[in-house]
Amino acid sequence: MFALLKNKIKTPAERLKSGGLCRNCTVFMHREKPFHVVATLFGKGVIFELDGETATYEGRTDIELGEVVKERFMASEIRPYTEDIRIRKKTQWPSYKQTNCRSVAAFERDFIRISVSGLNSSNIIVRLESQPVQFGLAITTLCNPLNAAALGGELNKIKKSYLKWERA
Repeated sequence: MFALLKNKIKTPAERLKSGGLCRNCTVFMHREKPFHVVATLFGKGVIFELDGETATYEGRTDIELGEVVKERFMASEIRPYTEDIRIRKKTQWPSYKQTNCRSVAAFERDFIRISVSGLNSSNIIVRLESQPVQFGLAITTLCNPLNAAALGGELNKIKKSYLKWERA
């Protein structure tokens, strides 16, 4: 019993290194072009994007898309937010700025948002979930984030299913 008391309480940074954080990232997939923006999400409780922490990908292979998403997913960590989130405008959104869209409305219309979220602190399984398609329903699947080919393949399947349901 006394051996348990000797265990050191881990700081958030130490928990992160040992897998103590449910990691998150968001993938914005263009509806028509093979262009994607992957944004790493930071924080705990309040989750946010930071400038310089997004990656763009222009290509068609599942493995390459999976590698970019895996890299951004693994970069997720607990960071303090230094700005006041309440005064931040949509035009300051890092993912929007990466796309060079003319307006936020065009960005929201042209890109499908898919969230990639670790289901537990070990992040062995992730949930891939699209924005709502119809009647508030979203397309969801589970995947292993370490397998880049499977991760990229599942993201492309969600995009394909989303577009199919959207037209129905």
